[in-house]
Amino acid sequence: MTEYIFTLSDKTPSIEIDVKETAIINGVGQDLYDRAKKELGFTGTFEEFLAKFKGERGEKGEDGAAGAKGDTGERGADGLPGARGERGEQGQIGPVGPQGPIGPTGPKGADGAAGAKGDKGDTGDTGPKGDVGPKGDVGPKGADGLQGPIGPQGLQGERGRDGRDGVGIAQTLTLSGNTLTLSDGGGSVTLPSQTATTAPAGQANEYEIHGQGMPNGKVVAPVGTTYVDTEATNGALKWIKRTGTDNQGWEVLTGDTGWRTLTIASKLGASYLKVRRKNDTVMYQFGGLSWGWFGIVRRGGPGYSIQPSDRERNVFILGLRGIPEGFRSEFSLIGGIYNDKGIPYGTWYLGGPGDAHMLRFQFTDPVPTDRDIGDIRVSSIMYLTSEPWPTTLP
Repeated sequence: MTEYIFTLSDKTPSIEIDVKETAIINGVGQDLYDRAKKELGFTGTFEEFLAKFKGERGEKGEDGAAGAKGDTGERGADGLPGARGERGEQGQIGPVGPQGPIGPTGPKGADGAAGAKGDKGDTGDTGPKGDVGPKGDVGPKGADGLQGPIGPQGLQGERGRDGRDGVGIAQTLTLSGNTLTLSDGGGSVTLPSQTATTAPAGQANEYEIHGQGMPNGKVVAPVGTTYVDTEATNGALKWIKRTGTDNQGWEVLTGDTGWRTLTIASKLGASYLKVRRKNDTVMYQFGGLSWGWFGIVRRGGPGYSIQPSDRERNVFILGLRGIPEGFRSEFSLIGGIYNDKGIPYGTWYLGGPGDAHMLRFQFTDPVPTDRDIGDIRVSSIMYLTSEPWPTTLP
């Protein structure tokens, strides 16, 4: 134990004081601290003052008996969260739960961009033919046609037998050319007349001639003379002399070749193309397949003929100079081709003198290579021609 000797006053004898024990037993630590400061000049703090009286550590005493367990105190504040531990191994996937109810339909999204145009589908079967409609009313009578030309003069009949006295007998008149004859021997009268022509020797004098074969290069006649070919060669029945005084200048006035089937390219199956000339008008007819359709084979198929200006879309029906002589147009023409519902496939093009007298189809889309086109409808092709009547029919 540390001991301190305090001299409190000159009159007070020295006293040995066990300060620590006194402070502990008597509770006079504060009083001693005050006295030390006042009487001894101690300048430290109270804690420093007490620390000077700390004794040496004694031996550990025996543990006392455990006291009774006190009541549980209030729960302290939660401590700060600890550091996150490492991720454990994934457990086995549990069984799939039952499907939940279907949710309400969401709002419609914006329309996507249009996709590429697909290939044309196969032509569907044609529906049944409809019933024939009721017969229409008879239309009004048309205007009377122009009067035809006067027919040729007939041959003079045989002379009749001499008649009896004409008194009291009714007479009949017979006109033959410019000769008027009375019946029953009544005599005849020659009426004034003018000859039809003063043509050179060997030229026909009548204004209508009958013969066999075409007149060009054979029959001499003045302008305006008509000629009837009793054989109707190549469909030409009646001709008229329009120019010249020789055996040329004859043109057909009445003629009809009838429908003539042409040899064509690119056709599908029994498809055909026919041409007809009536007087100076030429017309065409397409058909051959079911319900009058016309068809072409697929691009690259048997008989397919590419037209070089567009090798994917253009196809020859009649090649270069394929339109026969006597049926050709004076200029180029164009029109439409359609499917059976009237939807356009493209156009037809007929070449005139400057485009080799050919006929081709021009499709809007490339002609398919994997299927034929068999439901083509062709708009009317009809035009005037100034070509001479064909000497040979197709």
